[in-house]
Amino acid sequence: MNTTTRFIAISAITALTSLAAHANGEGDNAPENVRAPVVSTVSVAQVKAEARMPLKITEGGTGYMNAAKSDLSRDAVRAQALMASRNGTTSRGELGSM
Repeated sequence: MNTTTRFIAISAITALTSLAAHANGEGDNAPENVRAPVVSTVSVAQVKAEARMPLKITEGGTGYMNAAKSDLSRDAVRAQALMASRNGTTSRGELGSM
């Protein structure tokens, strides 16, 4: 065999094996790809009624929060922050595992 024929043969085999590697998809009837039929447990009227209710934003939501009211001046807060930093009572870095 000459070099060109070998190169074409190797390319063809490589292309066929790469196609076979990606062949396991949703098109086959493998047990892991078969989906069970969807059975609803809620009526259409209940879903529509729930959809009309506004969603309340809770902690961690995207709602706007007003600034907290405080009687302390900016200088008093700065002094407290400096004191906490000097005492070593402030946290550094990440707390807990992420």
